Amino acid sequence: MFNVFIYPGGASRMFMLMHMVGEQAFWKACQQYLNERKYTSFDTEAFFQTWSKATGKDLTPFMKQWFFTPAAPKLTISWQGDDVVVSQPAPYFDLDVPVWVLTGRDWAKQTVHLTGVTAHANFPGLGGRAVLADPEGWIMANFNYPDSLTTNQKIALYNSAPN
Repeated sequence: MFNVFIYPGGASRMFMLMHMVGEQAFWKACQQYLNERKYTSFDTEAFFQTWSKATGKDLTPFMKQWFFTPAAPKLTISWQGDDVVVSQPAPYFDLDVPVWVLTGRDWAKQTVHLTGVTAHANFPGLGGRAVLADPEGWIMANFNYPDSLTTNQKIALYNSAPN
């Protein structure tokens, strides 16, 4: 009943869900679930059935990945020439990962769709610059950046990062 994996990250999962469906749809679905299921125990499948209906999106993949996979993504972010490489060990998560590269005072931005071991985002002429994955903090994951940054790059990230 009280899964030792689901409960500690519950708030993170709900914020990811809100980001995915949008805040207005999130609160609408929340209200609909509470009205339909008042005076009953929480049920994960019923929750996602109601939310899928309320948002018009099939949330079954989200439920399976984030509520029934007893793990969280461990993402490694590195440079390979002008490509930012996002990699993960098994179990493989299906994720859209925002990748931002600092170009001075601005950011070059792409979203990488990661479904297996690796995904690449090409940033022509920007290889080796300071990079952040999920800079706004929406994905419940552990991020590893094995490429070392210079002191100036670290200061620039500190001054420019959104979070």
